[in-house]
Amino acid sequence: MATVKQLTEITDIDDLKDLQKLYLKDWPSNCVAYFWLDNYLRWLQQNPRLNHLTFYTLNNDWQNDGLFILVHRYQLFFSNLSKQESDLKDALKLLDWSGGFKVSAIQENHHKIYKELVAELNLTMYREMPTTMYSLNCGEARKLEINCPEGYYLDKVRLEHAELINDLWSARHPGSLKLIQMLITNNTNVGLYERESGLLCAWCLRLQSGFLGALEVIETHQRRGLGLVVASAISKAIATDLQHDITALVNMNNAAACRVFEKLDFKLIREKQYYWSMIKPRHGDQISWPNNEKITLCGALSEMDRLQQVGVQQMEDLKSVYTRDWPKYCKEYYCLDNFVDLHRRDPQLENVKVYALPDLELGLFVIVDRNQISVGFLESERSESLLREALLQLDFLGGEQFASMPKRYFKAAMDVIYAKNLKIDINSATYSLVLSNEKALQFQVEPPVGFSLKSLDVKDAKVVDDHWEWSEPGTLSFIQRQIFCNTSVGLYKDEDNELVAWCIRAQDGLLAVLQVKNSYQRRGFGALIVKEFSRLEALQGNDIITEVVPENKASLSLFQKLGFRIINQCNWLLTEAPMRER
Repeated sequence: MATVKQLTEITDIDDLKDLQKLYLKDWPSNCVAYFWLDNYLRWLQQNPRLNHLTFYTLNNDWQNDGLFILVHRYQLFFSNLSKQESDLKDALKLLDWSGGFKVSAIQENHHKIYKELVAELNLTMYREMPTTMYSLNCGEARKLEINCPEGYYLDKVRLEHAELINDLWSARHPGSLKLIQMLITNNTNVGLYERESGLLCAWCLRLQSGFLGALEVIETHQRRGLGLVVASAISKAIATDLQHDITALVNMNNAAACRVFEKLDFKLIREKQYYWSMIKPRHGDQISWPNNEKITLCGALSEMDRLQQVGVQQMEDLKSVYTRDWPKYCKEYYCLDNFVDLHRRDPQLENVKVYALPDLELGLFVIVDRNQISVGFLESERSESLLREALLQLDFLGGEQFASMPKRYFKAAMDVIYAKNLKIDINSATYSLVLSNEKALQFQVEPPVGFSLKSLDVKDAKVVDDHWEWSEPGTLSFIQRQIFCNTSVGLYKDEDNELVAWCIRAQDGLLAVLQVKNSYQRRGFGALIVKEFSRLEALQGNDIITEVVPENKASLSLFQKLGFRIINQCNWLLTEAPMRER
């Protein structure tokens, strides 16, 4: 009696990993199926409950021929190793085609099966395109030189750019906006930005098939070689980070794309032709997946992924995590150090909540200090996605400020801001600088005749706040708290006790709010204040950290002359409040 053939699901991650290993055979002839599986295994690692994703095989027998069918939303991919027709065709016949599919990367050997199936099932195909593969091996991709033109800079693409990328994508279709959002969130990507305006001018994504895709240069910046820059940058990033060969499918009529890949020494695999095709639903003209699907950056969370409020001892444990790779994480260390001190002085500290994941070794924390948000994690493969998931658990109403945020956190913060439908009011870049305590202890500090150096008094907070360029409703209380609880330095005129120059230690541990009154400038008082503050911090065993906006050449020069060195770029992000009064 013949065995009844049926589609069965592959649900075990270890089985999927073993299935993927089968496609290492005769590399790179089976690389396309390998990269499809690799992509979704990585996505499942980030989100084990990824919606609308199913892997099928025939009669639970994927081991024999590597036969699998992958369905994600409306996307369909299928493969087997032998390229024989019968079992694969039987499996595809058992699939529910009623909702329509975008069928991707159909190998030439399978194209005949697919066309026969369309005819036998009376399916309606309304788009089909042949493409040819370009390939560059991992070793060669790692050697690529990236020559970013003057006036531009390379960075990751952000979720806020998804609509622009989708609008200009030649392969866009109903539901593709959500796909673009997922690719930006989960996969390697590269964007090229105009330095002066911050405008995204060119980009390239890595598709879920592993192929480079959505390579685009906006019209006003074409004919400048920018497509070549982003293609080389993403190729090198994939080779370096994932140790993968680089592949791209190109319509041979797209001469511009062909030239880009040929200039980068990609090899044209003429014997490997692939097709993609759209199958209409049984009822309706188009696949019904909406373009406005809700953006979800994380699925159902396990207990280990849920933020929990922590106390002083756990903050101390987190601090110890950030002593690694010093001074890479010194900002996170001193931010925690500040809030440990604040909580020790006032265990009922108002409007401050410190969160972390149960596994403190990950180092992930989020501190909410009224509207100020400080974050940290130890870099790892999952750190960026974990930070996104953590921030999505918090309520954002607008007016929040991501303060003094190292560049490694920027994309996750921007993705969450976009996902919560907030707008950016201020996006300011700064240099992060550090001075070792050994150097600070060498400072000889002597105030000029007629002046005295001492800690600020809380009653001085109003003067400090009034002179601060970032003063706004609510900042006075921050300054009062930091003066009361932390290191501060003021230079006072002996004659009348006038405060003429000052700085404080901010809530994130920075030397901040450095100011000299206008009538006392150009007398070296700024350097005097920095030296005394640094000396006092060094006596407590601390290095000294600060930030300067690149445009403030005078301050940058002052700190560098005193021995501070730039270690990172940071961002200050302020979301637009519901009302202008914040």
